[in-house]
Amino acid sequence: MCAIKIPDEEFASRTANMQSVISDEEIDAVLIFSTESEPAGVRYFSDYWPSFETTGVLISQDGEPVLLIGPESMTFAKGRSKIEEIIRMKDFRESSMPDYPGSKLTEWSELLGRFSIKKLGIAGWHMLPHSIFKNIAVVLFVMAHLAGIFQNSLYPYFPNLRGLEIVNKYSCKNIYVDTAHYLMYVYPGVMEKMIELVGADHIVFGTDCPLQGPLQMRFAIETIRSLDIPETDKDKILCKNAEKLIGQK
Repeated sequence: MCAIKIPDEEFASRTANMQSVISDEEIDAVLIFSTESEPAGVRYFSDYWPSFETTGVLISQDGEPVLLIGPESMTFAKGRSKIEEIIRMKDFRESSMPDYPGSKLTEWSELLGRFSIKKLGIAGWHMLPHSIFKNIAVVLFVMAHLAGIFQNSLYPYFPNLRGLEIVNKYSCKNIYVDTAHYLMYVYPGVMEKMIELVGADHIVFGTDCPLQGPLQMRFAIETIRSLDIPETDKDKILCKNAEKLIGQK
């Protein structure tokens, strides 16, 4: 039986395709995060998967990707990874969280500064440890589609708000959530729950275009305008928070 081998050119093509998406989305880079139980994201780009630590792949708009691993996985990573540059970081360590005194491990500030990252997309964000969100606070995150809201198929059918609950649990000042989902105006109470969990200061208006058109945008705006909250909070959600994020006045 012949072993199936994915050629190196295919991994290079996958990185190039992601870089095209990064450019189209006007962000600086994407971090793909994976765990031992959910290794597919990182393996897709590197053919590496973690054993007992976690891992990530950082892909910027141009240049080569970087494999991010925990302090104890270098030997296995070197023998497996299709990505040449491998960086050890403390935040990808095992769950017992040892300190590794004396080890030279790369800090997030150093890594983000090297690639000049201010806008970072994350694949697998729902698995990302709180420590990573906290340690990359210099980067602003906008969680799309009400942080991954979806229609709950179980009674009482109210939309699943697990993503918003995770954002609430983390309570990181650099995390925002957008409103780009039709469930925000189809189901009464969704926006109120979103404000309760995230706060008006961390919600930005999203259009979800072209999936939603002018009529749906009118529904969304009217839903926000009809909320029983201060007018200043409505303005934050509709425009002020976004202006702050993109540096406009």
